[in-house]
Amino acid sequence: MVNRIKELTDRNIQIGTRNAEIVGTFYGNLSSNIGILAFPGFTEHRSSLDELCKMLSKEFKVWAFDINSQGDSTGNWDLREIIESVYEIQRCLKDHYGLRKIGAYGNSIGGMAAGLNANEGSNIESICLTSTPAALQDIVPWYNRLLLKSIPQSLVRYGTIQYDKTESLKNENYRNKSHVQFLTKEEYRPYAQFGAMKIPSLKNVMKWIGKAPRLDKYAGEITKPALLIYGGEDHMLGIKDSKLPKKIQRMYYSIASKEKMLVIFKGADHSLNSKTQTDDCFNKGPEYGLVKKFIMDHFGHYFL
Repeated sequence: MVNRIKELTDRNIQIGTRNAEIVGTFYGNLSSNIGILAFPGFTEHRSSLDELCKMLSKEFKVWAFDINSQGDSTGNWDLREIIESVYEIQRCLKDHYGLRKIGAYGNSIGGMAAGLNANEGSNIESICLTSTPAALQDIVPWYNRLLLKSIPQSLVRYGTIQYDKTESLKNENYRNKSHVQFLTKEEYRPYAQFGAMKIPSLKNVMKWIGKAPRLDKYAGEITKPALLIYGGEDHMLGIKDSKLPKKIQRMYYSIASKEKMLVIFKGADHSLNSKTQTDDCFNKGPEYGLVKKFIMDHFGHYFL
């Protein structure tokens, strides 16, 4: 398969994979021959990673990408296809820009895709995963998926339109990001949308979650240096009082790499903030500013 890189602006690119057109933003650094790829989490736009990417670009070439069916990217919100996109992106950028080494950062589902690409057959040499679950099935268990499958898509879309109308009135970040993508000059787009995530069929999303590969099952294939970071009050992942669920603990200890580190930030939520609204930036506040420094130091240690 031949990949396609299309320059959309002086900073934005589009990479064609087998199942999607993936859009990314380039942050620099022109002199570096080491690339860092960044992937946001569930419902997040790639711009949510701006501050982290700007910090990393002081030393590396950095790209942040919208994952499949989020933000400006097309495709399906299917972890298997997202994993394939990450693989094709790293292969394509390495060849096109002559990168010597590549690192990958991912938050939440973006972290799962990065982790599932960090094996011996990948160009990815080091990873940092934040707020990354052991499996999507742990977040949306089978009984919830069964219930959600039964909701008519028309009702799902109606619900997200009502959410959009309410959230856009009080949340400036949401109004400037998701709202302007969901509402055209004439009407709402034909799919449902929550945050950056486009949902043409909630039933299909539930099906893809059920069939998604578990990261904890493949953790033994992660052979590259790995840093895992979690918030101590990440209720989406079932973390309370800085205690990780046993499945996440076992996943970490199963990682095959001898160079791995686990860090928990007491009091931080899923986006490693004290409190996060829809479309807020990742790790935006000063309370947990050390998160970005940990990520920067991790890649610096292995690449500089």
